[in-house]
Amino acid sequence: MAREIDSINVVGKKKPVTIYQLLGYAEDVDERINRSIENYTNGLYAYRNQDWEKAGSFFKAALELTPDDGPSKTMLLRCDEYKTTPPPEDWDGSFTMKTK
Repeated sequence: MAREIDSINVVGKKKPVTIYQLLGYAEDVDERINRSIENYTNGLYAYRNQDWEKAGSFFKAALELTPDDGPSKTMLLRCDEYKTTPPPEDWDGSFTMKTK
């Protein structure tokens, strides 16, 4: 089982690269993790649709279930940043790394 984490722009590539997190065999992933993944997935959808409030609430819900989830923390921070400094109008939902 895996979950989509993000789509990022990588130096040397013209199209964004989708990043996944390997979680293990589906039968080994407990219900709490499954609910967290569902919240993250819903948050990612809202994020890509630039609904920062809704996305943030889903990422917060994921963190309530899995407080150490780095991807949820990262996406929540990005939502907060995009509320004050939105991405360009032609944004494709992918993230461009500022540093290596």
